[in-house]
Amino acid sequence: MIKLVHNAPQSWLRNYLNRTPVPAGATRGTGYVYVLEVTGPTSYVKVGATTQPRTRFEALGTDAHRLGSAVSRVWLSPAHPSHHSTEAQALRACRARSPAATPHGEYFPDLAFGVARCEAIKAVLGFHDTPRAMPSTPVAGLHEPLPVHVHRLLAPTPQDVQQRLKNRFAQGSCRTRFLRRGDPPPTPILRETDPLLDDLIRRFIQPPASMPDLTTRLQAATQTAISDQSD
Repeated sequence: MIKLVHNAPQSWLRNYLNRTPVPAGATRGTGYVYVLEVTGPTSYVKVGATTQPRTRFEALGTDAHRLGSAVSRVWLSPAHPSHHSTEAQALRACRARSPAATPHGEYFPDLAFGVARCEAIKAVLGFHDTPRAMPSTPVAGLHEPLPVHVHRLLAPTPQDVQQRLKNRFAQGSCRTRFLRRGDPPPTPILRETDPLLDDLIRRFIQPPASMPDLTTRLQAATQTAISDQSD
């Protein structure tokens, strides 16, 4: 049976320590994260980490009793090896919700116990409000700003929407395209020939030179060499 140094009549911590199997200590290399609420003339929420929960709760209960307050609620996480980093993440999230008593403190006078417990649980589970991607992971760059063309496809401007509709109905409506699905392709429009323009093309534009037939030239050269040797 745990005996507190100072037992307040309404102290919830006394019953919690007496009825709940609070571990005395964690396995080597592991620790706990806790959230403790103190109510009374001086009310606050305490977020911290410890390797000896019973001793820590007794000390916090004694501090609260000296201020005329009492511990009303407490939450303890499972033992895990990264309890210091979990505590730091939970404190950052709680400071973002409500300012602490000191810039880097663990006491929050205006933070609700449920909010602090929720942030501590998310820290223990490894959840983050803002997605993060490390350069060494396959999802690196997943949360980088979208390229301009991808952003325009996802959030098009009114001009983009009008241009898409124009391009879609350039050949008619859906019904028109369905009815014309078996029609032959349109014949190209032949322009009228201009005799003067054709005469200028023949005079000033040289026709492309024909490619030489190398096979024929090789055969002719071979025949000439054979005839020269026979003579």
